[in-house]
Amino acid sequence: MSLKDQEAAYEELNETSEEQEDRQYFEDELYRSQLPDSSNKDLIMDFRSGLRHMRARVVGRRRHYALDNIVTHTLHRRRSLATQLISSTIQDADATALPLYLEVSSDNDAMRVYKKLGFEECGTWTIQDLGRYGGRKGDGVVYVGMVREPGMTSDRDIQRPSGDAERDITQSNQ
Repeated sequence: MSLKDQEAAYEELNETSEEQEDRQYFEDELYRSQLPDSSNKDLIMDFRSGLRHMRARVVGRRRHYALDNIVTHTLHRRRSLATQLISSTIQDADATALPLYLEVSSDNDAMRVYKKLGFEECGTWTIQDLGRYGGRKGDGVVYVGMVREPGMTSDRDIQRPSGDAERDITQSNQ
């Protein structure tokens, strides 16, 4: 979907808060119903909801790009592959003057890479006790919402990767 199509769709979606909550409830129920029975549905839904709320606090209703599920296989880390994947989206976001948003676990070494690329920590969300979901009681996880505003500089020149690198990148209007 082109950026103009996304803008038009967003304009049509002028919902009241109540309408938005109702829509989100039904979307969540549909998503939950499609999860495998063997999955930890409560954890997945709380995780999904928590990250959605953090994103709303961090970027609000501003149009933005979002990077989702950036993963580098352990055998291929420390080769600048993540930077290559992200760099073309950074250029696109800068060209359209839109911020770029991502979420990352606070203990993930990738935060160093994101900060070098101009991302700043803008919010957090914590799962306080994984014991509620069958994990070890008292263990928690902190996720960080990071934003890169258009035109932020990094400590390296960002080059568009050559070839068609696969990436799981979405553009969002929320």
